[in-house]
Amino acid sequence: MKKILISGIILAGIMAGWGCGKSEMGQNTGEATQPVGEVKGMAFIGTNPQGNKEYRHERTGMLFVLIKGSTFKMGSNKSGYEKPVHEVILDSFLISKYEVTQGVYQKIMNNNPARFKTGDDYPVEQVSWDDCQGFCKKAGLRLPTEAEWEYACKAGTNTKFYWGDKEDGDYMWYNDNSGNTTHPVGGKKPNGFGLYDMSGNVWEWCQDWYGENYYKDSPKNNPSGPANGMCCAAALGSAIRATAVLRTASGSGLLFGATAAVSVASGI
Repeated sequence: MKKILISGIILAGIMAGWGCGKSEMGQNTGEATQPVGEVKGMAFIGTNPQGNKEYRHERTGMLFVLIKGSTFKMGSNKSGYEKPVHEVILDSFLISKYEVTQGVYQKIMNNNPARFKTGDDYPVEQVSWDDCQGFCKKAGLRLPTEAEWEYACKAGTNTKFYWGDKEDGDYMWYNDNSGNTTHPVGGKKPNGFGLYDMSGNVWEWCQDWYGENYYKDSPKNNPSGPANGMCCAAALGSAIRATAVLRTASGSGLLFGATAAVSVASGI
């Protein structure tokens, strides 16, 4: 049976990879009102308007979207650190519908490190890589690989952004509309998979170590980054800066987030 990665949770800060357990998922019943099967720690809640199945993570209450495995072109030839464009094959995975909120982080970790303590539905930020790992371990999740994150973000598009080639405040919080602060998650339009804030609001960390030449030598199937390194990969922008890719473990005053995942087996 194929493996499915359940990805989700948007945090802020440093991250380190760690393994997660497996459970069995049953076959699809073919009925729109029924789940595709049992996922340990997850409850099927329905299908979103984009046609992707959604689950609720019982430990955190977070919503996850099922992203079916596929082949896609990763990277970009427009910037040196994203070269070369290369083909990647991913297994299916689940990724969180929204960035991890301050309310969820407080529930799991009993503290809120955010700079902008504006409300429970605002993204948590100002946490370290190790903080992310502590959260993931307690929640039974993990951070996604850079490949998983990029595929989920693009949602089948080949444009600069998942909505087109120009910045658009209908889809993201960035310099021109953020007021230099974070905003409640899910306030902008989603991408083609039904995921929110994949651009803007906070920086989102990925699981991989950063390797300058990794794209040239990375495996085709489910790449997970170099075995070690001195910094980690992060994606897209924050409410203070947007439209760039940050690849350093140093916060430099920016606001960081990330996604988490759990591995399961599936008949899909």
